[in-house]
Amino acid sequence: MDDNHLKAEQRAREMETARPQGTDEAVQGRMARLDVSQELARYLLDLETRIWELEMDLEELKQRPN
Repeated sequence: MDDNHLKAEQRAREMETARPQGTDEAVQGRMARLDVSQELARYLLDLETRIWELEMDLEELKQRPN
């Protein structure tokens, strides 16, 4: 795996463990960093999570024998 994939996996692990208690903090962070509304920040967080899930699914599919 390249560095980007390793970083994505590490971030995903952190997100999995922190998601329940850290969602509000993550949303607040995006609101401040991107200067967007709470609704948009929450939507972006959900998109990031879904992208990560799809990347993990893709990696799993690549590892399966045909």
